[in-house]
Amino acid sequence: MKTIKFSNQSRQKIDTIYSKILERFGKKSADKFIKEVFSVVRHASVYSDLGRSYKNYRFLIVRKKTLIFYRHEKKIMYVVAVYESNENWVMNI
Repeated sequence: MKTIKFSNQSRQKIDTIYSKILERFGKKSADKFIKEVFSVVRHASVYSDLGRSYKNYRFLIVRKKTLIFYRHEKKIMYVVAVYESNENWVMNI
């Protein structure tokens, strides 16, 4: 497993999505979302070819609604951005 580093943008976005789910569906659903995000990130840190390629990044989808963009450098995995699927992420990456 590699060291995993989250950008400030990705941390803030995960918190924002968590808050939205918490408000709308409750703590159980919000906690499940967080578990799934970190599970996906851990798997991506072990299997560097996991996910689809886009420009210089790879991305994975969590719950059909959240995209996690990351890249690997030596022994470090950087989570560079997190977007909801309904956002225009193409222009921002």
